[in-house]
Amino acid sequence: MGLIPYGMHKFYEYDSFVTSYPDIELPRLKNTPGLRVERVPDITGKWLEDSCLWLKDNAKRIDVLNLYHLAPRSIRQALTYKLHNPKGKVYLKFDGTPMPRRFKFWKNIKPYIMLSMCKIVSTELQENAEILSRKWHRKIICVPNPLNPGEIKEYKSFSERSNTILTVGRLGTQQKATEILLEAFAKIADKIPNWKLKLAGAIRENMNIADDFFAKYPDMKERVIFTEHIEDREELIEIYRDSKIFAFPSRWESFGIALTEAMMNGCFCVASRIPSSMSLTENFSSAMMLMILTHLLKNYFMHVLMNQKLKLLPFREETQH
Repeated sequence: MGLIPYGMHKFYEYDSFVTSYPDIELPRLKNTPGLRVERVPDITGKWLEDSCLWLKDNAKRIDVLNLYHLAPRSIRQALTYKLHNPKGKVYLKFDGTPMPRRFKFWKNIKPYIMLSMCKIVSTELQENAEILSRKWHRKIICVPNPLNPGEIKEYKSFSERSNTILTVGRLGTQQKATEILLEAFAKIADKIPNWKLKLAGAIRENMNIADDFFAKYPDMKERVIFTEHIEDREELIEIYRDSKIFAFPSRWESFGIALTEAMMNGCFCVASRIPSSMSLTENFSSAMMLMILTHLLKNYFMHVLMNQKLKLLPFREETQH
């Protein structure tokens, strides 16, 4: 959130801001100097209603309205904005989620209502841009999520890192396939006694993935580490830099920013064969592909860990120049 307005401020000198309720904290904006926050009054307690009321009063001073996803919410916000500022431009941004998953809701609703109001429509993956361009008969551009060059630290060699397999994300969800990763590590743990598995990310309240795993494998408590969500970017970058291997077993992804960050920080990456991984690794020219099955993931790890000639990926080398 905020990448597009921040980029417009940084590179094109726009007076950019994001909107939110007064009681919402946005700690990540501390890394985007110049990007302001304007608070929307909480009148009705419903964000859609309050944001549209705010747009009625402020539309004329907004040159570009950045909205996300082809949803009823975005249509109403765009209609409100264009009604009060006909010359204003709407920029609709999609993530990189596989397109077939996005079309179910729109089976009987024409997306041209929204698209006709949009000056620019973008998505995070080239494959999705091509699919949407063909489907909607208009140009959809690809705008990948950027990396922050300021976060690239001094190169850390493989031998200087700890024997850690790292994964980062929302743990325990079907999307992230955390259970597959945990089972694979448990099954090879006795063969790699000096290695640990670190899982950085929030676990939803109704999920007991950590408790369930340790109940099944109580001897893994010292070797499998759940860090919870890490808000501090410096701390997270150091965890990447200290890990030798990054595991990305997702069943699907929107873009895969964690994979990008791991590559930027020199981890050897093992990733599932999904569109975002294929795009970010140039069809696995800079990562090892895995299948999302416990026994196959176990074999992949054994192959990687037993390869004494294992080197860091070329992606990280190239970022030094």
